[in-house]
Amino acid sequence: MAYTRLIYHLVICPRNHANAIPIEHEAVLYRYLWRFIQERNGRLYFMGGMPDHVHMLVQLPPTIAIADFVRDMKAASHKFIDRNHDLFPLFRHWSTGYCALSYCDSEVDVITR
Repeated sequence: MAYTRLIYHLVICPRNHANAIPIEHEAVLYRYLWRFIQERNGRLYFMGGMPDHVHMLVQLPPTIAIADFVRDMKAASHKFIDRNHDLFPLFRHWSTGYCALSYCDSEVDVITR
């Protein structure tokens, strides 16, 4: 039997760090991303950000590669944002890159604070 606990601090940004996530509508996007994570049997510890980026502390099952997860999350959320263009009028695309840092259980409380 295998034991895994894969916890990642992810950061994604709109292309060119555009201020494309209005603070007054960020909760709409965060709820969508949270559902995306849940649908993949992930666990969200924290989500927040600024108009030009989103931070997430997530635990993913070992069957999901981080690169595949981020690619799929960006693609799905881009479609969601397009459907809600009136809330995110400055959003065009996610940047091609992302930040993914791994952490252990003992660091989760420190990171979420």
